[in-house]
Amino acid sequence: MHGYRLWRKPLLKPTHNKAHLGFARAHAGGDEDYWDSRLWSDETKITVFGTNGYKTVWRCK
Repeated sequence: MHGYRLWRKPLLKPTHNKAHLGFARAHAGGDEDYWDSRLWSDETKITVFGTNGYKTVWRCK
């Protein structure tokens, strides 16, 4: 038995993909000062007790 997280992925339409690509291209050309002014965060939510919102599915391999 192996546990898997149950994920629901939203369906992306071609218009969504074009919008994502346009956003990436618009923000890709910044110089070093541009990227230094951005706030980078490596924070994560850790739950000691509870499910943390994930559902686990157990399957045999």
